[in-house]
Amino acid sequence: MKECAAKKASVNENFVIYFVKLLLLDPNWGITSDFVSSRDNVDSFINQVIAEMEAQQFPKIITLQMQFYFTCNMELMTTAVKRNRKDIFDHLVRLQNDIVKTEEVGPEEITKYTRKIICYITLLSGLGNPTMNTVFTEALKAFNSVMDETELMEFVQSTKGDKEEQLQQLVKVVTGIRLFNKDCQKGGEGIEDKSGKFAIMHGKLYLTIQRSRIGTGVLLRIHESMRVDRHGQWLTNARARNTSILPYLLRNALKFFTQELQDTLLTIMEKVNLLTTIVDKCYVVQQTEEGLKMVCTLTPEFAEVYMENVKDLLILYRQFELFVRKILEDMEKMSDHLKLVFCRFDDALRKIHLTVYMRIAIPANIIFPLFEALSHVWTEMQDQVLLLAKNSQILANLHSFSKYTYYNRELFESIVQDDCAYTDAERLEETANLIIESDNNEVEIYSVDDFPDIDKIQLEYLGFCCWKMIETEGGLVPGNPSMGVARYDDKNYVFSTPEACVQFSKNPKE
Repeated sequence: MKECAAKKASVNENFVIYFVKLLLLDPNWGITSDFVSSRDNVDSFINQVIAEMEAQQFPKIITLQMQFYFTCNMELMTTAVKRNRKDIFDHLVRLQNDIVKTEEVGPEEITKYTRKIICYITLLSGLGNPTMNTVFTEALKAFNSVMDETELMEFVQSTKGDKEEQLQQLVKVVTGIRLFNKDCQKGGEGIEDKSGKFAIMHGKLYLTIQRSRIGTGVLLRIHESMRVDRHGQWLTNARARNTSILPYLLRNALKFFTQELQDTLLTIMEKVNLLTTIVDKCYVVQQTEEGLKMVCTLTPEFAEVYMENVKDLLILYRQFELFVRKILEDMEKMSDHLKLVFCRFDDALRKIHLTVYMRIAIPANIIFPLFEALSHVWTEMQDQVLLLAKNSQILANLHSFSKYTYYNRELFESIVQDDCAYTDAERLEETANLIIESDNNEVEIYSVDDFPDIDKIQLEYLGFCCWKMIETEGGLVPGNPSMGVARYDDKNYVFSTPEACVQFSKNPKE
């Protein structure tokens, strides 16, 4: 790192470690205990690392940076929700301790103490900024409907453990009340009901409930439900229902992001198709004394300068394609999951509406669990917002990496001249009726029909033709499973042409 700093090479320390580990795996370096015992060898290795770090605008390094970034962040994605919840609690722990450790509150301190509780509930629920008067007032009304001044004093005198437990229940109940009120269009001052990308975490919701003690049970007086008709039937038509803020925004945000992913993939594939066509056009099969070989038809000078760049860019964009497809797959799963979550959210609201309809009073032990259930689904939706935002940030950063590459479209189009850039589908269609064969008993050929689901079969080199990749020293050309799948040493290979499989079968160990 000191050497990189001296060379004014701005690098990520973790990436340097990652890069060094990759070099250690490179057999060309032949790194052994004898290697590291030589000072000259170590200096040579360090100089190589520094030289690579200085060349961060080259596709090879950018590809590795994207790989490192994506791998690290996708690993963190599995714990993102838990870490986010922990961060929220950590930020509020001082406020929580201030609330639960207070053992006595005088008449003049009740307002201040209540404000602390309202701030804690509002911030933890993600329902707005409690420093805004409208938000605070709505939250206070909901809180007062759950806990009056007498019960607040009882709360203060409880043990620390009881207060912690009651405080978490208060968060859920008050959150549920405010969400229900929003659904009834009785609150939510300042909430943006129109489309937005991620402006989701600052809703302001409340429900006004008047409490009264009747006998030994605590009852709640609740206004008439607005989503139940005069016959007590649940209204499901769009005119009768208010669009809930988070489901609405989340649904639109997911739609917007999915479209962005598809547009990105389209742009990537345009470049991939052109670069792959160049590799296909410029490398031809020739018969030599050693068998079939692939030879570049470009002049050595031109090939050395541009062909290596073409292959490096092709690897970069193929990797980018893989990452985008992975995020798209995750978004499809999220979409399916959100459909269930939205149904549960609507069902939770429906139960509350049907419970409170035309009821003068309802026992707290009946209505509170319904509010808590609604709050739980709300929290789950917030978690999905977080994951959506994380994926959006990953895509944005992948874009920023790729922008450092120099993609000379005019030059690349001049190489293919009048030929059109083939898509993967068009390339596979050309060889769809061909069949691969092998003269080597160790290389078995299977028809694509032998596999129940070819998409679930692990293909070596991600399904690219390994023979062409070796012959072209890095050119990625997709193999065609419809020609057959070659199995060697319990590994599956596909090829772009029958000739490629024949050559592979002659010496598969290479």
